[in-house]
Amino acid sequence: MYNVSDCSNKFVSLPVTETNEDMLYPIGIQNFEDLRRSEYVYVDKTHHIHRLASTGKYYFLSRPRRFGKSLLVSTMEAYFKGKKELFEGLAIEELEKDWVYMRNPQKERYDFSAERLLIKPSVNTIEDTKGSPAFLAIRQKDMNGKVSVNVKVASGEAGVSMYMSEEQHYDLFLRKKENGFEVVKRSAIGWVSCEPNVVEIGECNEALLEVELTNFNYHFSCVADGVRYDLGQLQTKYLSSEVAGGFTGVMIALYAQSDVETEAARFSEFKVEYN
Repeated sequence: MYNVSDCSNKFVSLPVTETNEDMLYPIGIQNFEDLRRSEYVYVDKTHHIHRLASTGKYYFLSRPRRFGKSLLVSTMEAYFKGKKELFEGLAIEELEKDWVYMRNPQKERYDFSAERLLIKPSVNTIEDTKGSPAFLAIRQKDMNGKVSVNVKVASGEAGVSMYMSEEQHYDLFLRKKENGFEVVKRSAIGWVSCEPNVVEIGECNEALLEVELTNFNYHFSCVADGVRYDLGQLQTKYLSSEVAGGFTGVMIALYAQSDVETEAARFSEFKVEYN
């Protein structure tokens, strides 16, 4: 269990003023949005929020009254609702730029450059509860937008996943089969995994994968060898905290998996754009 009282505080005073007498102190204010918009002094503990949201599933906060539990919950509510403007200048704004690995990463599987990302496939799948899948992710920060990435694969599968947990995720990926390649949309809900849409693309081992984000649906499509394919949509509600449990939110992940030793999957032109 992560004890938030173990870490040192980072202080950010808002607004910046010449004297302490001019500062507004949030006595009795328990709403994070009100605190930030009214420019009260705020002790920045959002790095704790990021760590709580990025690791584990359940936490028990044992603190007496007036120790900030309500403000913590209000801050997390604003964070998961994607109210980015409230976090400008705070620690979490910088932390959100970081890639997130799954469990114990094998760093040698990842090769970054300005032009592309290479991921050496792992035998572990993103549904495995043990081991170290070849998996890099950033948090989905808004309900409306678009994710796109160009993927090239030699063997196994590689693609993008809208990932909530091992049990709850939607995947769009390029896969090698015996006589060519295919682009697949996979739905995994509560350990029930199916592939409702599969497009065969012949000997083409490269494809542009696209996921359109809306409040109610993820819409999946791809472009391979100059041809666009529509792979349909899946509902966002099955990746929600109410259905999937936990509170970490959906991650936008790039991953590669193969049962045999093979060369790294190549990811390029990765974009996440919000409306």
